[in-house]
Amino acid sequence: MFEYLLFNNRLGILDTRETDYWQMIFRKILKAGEEFEVQIPRNKDLHDVYSCLSRAFNPSHSAYHHGEYGIKEITQDGSVPHGAEIITVGKRFDWNTFYSMNQHIIETFHEHEMYTSHHTGMHIHLLAGYNNDSTELERNVPEIILANFYQLHRIFAPELYWISSGGKDDYAITRYVLFRRPPFDFSAVNTPMEVIRDEMNDKYGKYQCLNMNPCRFRRREISVFHVEARYPDTHLSPAVSTALVALEVALLHKAIELSSCGIVAIKQEEYDFKKEIFSKFVNLGTGDRESDSTELDSEDIENLQIRTSALIRWLKSEICSLNVVAYEILKKLAVTPSSLMRVNGMNWHQIDEKLYTPRLVDREKIDKLLEMLILQQITDCPTENEWLRKASEKLSIPIEKATQLLRDLGAEKIVIFDDELGSYMFKAIA
Repeated sequence: MFEYLLFNNRLGILDTRETDYWQMIFRKILKAGEEFEVQIPRNKDLHDVYSCLSRAFNPSHSAYHHGEYGIKEITQDGSVPHGAEIITVGKRFDWNTFYSMNQHIIETFHEHEMYTSHHTGMHIHLLAGYNNDSTELERNVPEIILANFYQLHRIFAPELYWISSGGKDDYAITRYVLFRRPPFDFSAVNTPMEVIRDEMNDKYGKYQCLNMNPCRFRRREISVFHVEARYPDTHLSPAVSTALVALEVALLHKAIELSSCGIVAIKQEEYDFKKEIFSKFVNLGTGDRESDSTELDSEDIENLQIRTSALIRWLKSEICSLNVVAYEILKKLAVTPSSLMRVNGMNWHQIDEKLYTPRLVDREKIDKLLEMLILQQITDCPTENEWLRKASEKLSIPIEKATQLLRDLGAEKIVIFDDELGSYMFKAIA
């Protein structure tokens, strides 16, 4: 599937020690923040709604204080008539923390009958731990990491816009492209990242798929790492919105891994094909901020589904290291994004239930399995199969299901079978 990818060594490569170092640093200090734009019904007074939102969210009004619900501020966005924008405080990604925060935000939206439209978008900020005038970065970030992060958004723009599409009409499955330009103008293979940032800013301002304007450069390295992904539509499903944040974090970790090979690039023929299919559903459209997707036929959709599914599988290691549930949700969205579910008549609550409820049931079983291991409730089993048989009886599930849950748990912790105990146990990470 990825035979069309190749590498360029313009910036050299990072050796294994360097990639390990930057993976460690970004896992420890990388923070993610979200912005949700929504419409407010015309029959509701804006002042009253904003007062209700302020009481519900109790914003901290500071990027450096989490506050009660993780909300930084509530503002009115100029591009969303009669709407609101909720900005969260940047924090380290944890599935449960982000899901709970997004659930509270979105439930409040629903209480006030707020809705999405082709005016509304979701923005995801990734920033590497700077606080006022200090920074948690021990060294400046090598340019090649930002170059690869940029290239991933350039190469996989059709897949990213597809998986994050949230329109409800088959003739307009996403917003128009004007305020979220794809990174097609320049390639990091032959242009320094500081030049790309400045040129894209001159052409589009902040209105880019990947806005790098907040980044600061020092001697071709990045002293302040702060990027904003602006391509998603607003999704009033906490499962979808949280999974999209996980996707951006995973892309950054993949960019670090790729830096051990050079700058990732794409063969011209495949690039031309991707730009063509991209323009069929992400364009300037003909209506009120809608992209015109009427030229997208069944073959195009199948191509997008295949390529997006391949992208998510390629990122499996990075996504699962964040959360297995995120991977399962993104796999489903790769084939059937929110837009197609909405076109087929599903509302946001039904979308969230379809994507996440089965995993919540599994989570309960995994937690019980975790308890079994911690308390060593099953021991002295001569074989792994015997342990799984007893575990399945305790959980009242088939042995095949117990095996799958143990595998899911293994994505979060290192689980091994110990012959002396006759039980599975956790192995500490060195």
